Amino acid sequence: MALAAVSACGAPPPPAGGSGRGTPASASPSEKGPGGVGGSLSHGIWEFYDVTAEGATDRQDGHGIRPWVEFHDDGTATGSYGCATFRVNAELRSTRLALGEEVGTPPPTPSPRDSSTLCTSSADKPYVDQNERSLKRFLRGPLTITRKPPEKPTVPGRPARHDEIVLKNERGESATASPVMFEGFFTTRYRPKEFRPENTVLGFASADEDLYWDFHPGGVVTGKLGCNAFSAAAEFSGTSVYFHGPKLITHRTCPGPNSADEHRLLGILDAKRYEYKASESGMWVERGYHPDNSLLSFEAVPRP
Repeated sequence: MALAAVSACGAPPPPAGGSGRGTPASASPSEKGPGGVGGSLSHGIWEFYDVTAEGATDRQDGHGIRPWVEFHDDGTATGSYGCATFRVNAELRSTRLALGEEVGTPPPTPSPRDSSTLCTSSADKPYVDQNERSLKRFLRGPLTITRKPPEKPTVPGRPARHDEIVLKNERGESATASPVMFEGFFTTRYRPKEFRPENTVLGFASADEDLYWDFHPGGVVTGKLGCNAFSAAAEFSGTSVYFHGPKLITHRTCPGPNSADEHRLLGILDAKRYEYKASESGMWVERGYHPDNSLLSFEAVPRP
């Protein structure tokens, strides 16, 4: 059974938010875990990037679907099994997890990414349906939760996974989940380092002080694009982020290489949806299906 982590069905804007309706969880706040980040993702969004079942493990980073789950204070969880979304009762403690019955209205059904047809293709439907049924059955639990040591980056341009958890059930099956963000996301500065359109690697010529992005909990990103200051909307929903409405705050004349950086990044921010993942070491946003995709990678540094 393969449940991949990268090329996925991205959820449309606006963000799903952190509220749901259902029966409150029996776990006390002090026992709840694992933790999440602030703002619209305050209770944590976790992606499943592999599932082991019946003695076999399939791992297909860069292909397939990207299931995720988000936990809420009212005792519910929302997410996606890959293409189909859900809202269920959830019991979450520091070392135990069980998802219950469907409750309320699930998040909007994700739309397929630009170059992926896994959620709409009749040829792929048996594959998607099997993976979704398997994950749904697995998450019914009860599951035990343990931490996993960080890994080194396995894909160029993407940060290493941090704070992963391993879920196991009584049948001996397991799944690995990784946070899509980390606790200090909104206090970290991100500097664009490389842009990879369709396996072509392009760097940025601008100096560090002229090229950086700062994300804010209210759905805004600000910073500099190579010369001029900018702001844009950055709406997070599940494992996707939707950039739109970029505006230049200053209007200075820039040297040629800086202007080229600015032009390229304005295009990235202009009404486009990406898959994303962020950690203490960096961030990536990706659009399209490997290898015909576009990947923008960032270096993470402390925000002044």
